[in-house]
Amino acid sequence: MIPQKKKSAEEIAALREGMGLMKEMPLPEPASAEIPVQISSPSVVLSPSREPKPTHSFRKQDLPLAPASPSHRSTALPSQRTDPNDIAQIRKREALAKLNQPNSDPAAYLRKQTASRWLCCLTYLLAIAAPVTVFFQYPYFVPAALLAISSFFVVFIAWKKPRSRHHAALIFIIIFLSLVFGALHYAPLFYVSP
Repeated sequence: MIPQKKKSAEEIAALREGMGLMKEMPLPEPASAEIPVQISSPSVVLSPSREPKPTHSFRKQDLPLAPASPSHRSTALPSQRTDPNDIAQIRKREALAKLNQPNSDPAAYLRKQTASRWLCCLTYLLAIAAPVTVFFQYPYFVPAALLAISSFFVVFIAWKKPRSRHHAALIFIIIFLSLVFGALHYAPLFYVSP
């Protein structure tokens, strides 16, 4: 609620004393025509009962590490909370120990997901060899067999080697176009006139 009247300087000083904020300040003198050469700022005096309170932090890093209460049963839990820096050092040591083992290879997982170059090259050659055999007038079952073998490899690459799916997609396009144009080329062989 808004007060109905403005409080006087004496009422404000009495309220401040009651709250213990500061002692009574001298009231300013009415303004005169003369300008003072030196202006003094009023000093704020805290009452002896008011002292600055310590602030508390709720972050885990700032909380003191206190020992746990003694337990009668044996447990695998630590007796004190571990410092985050100690945890980072432990993780670093474990990672270095894994790298120093003779059989550990960090990129082995990625290599398992990638098709070998030989498999990709063989699949490309089989897919491209099918239209070439059509050009050299081989019977229709030769390009069909080449496309069937290359499509088997495409399915294997797309399913088992996810990091090489782009190769599988490109080879699939070659196989699809070879099938379409091969079917148009060999269509007169299968056309039966009435």
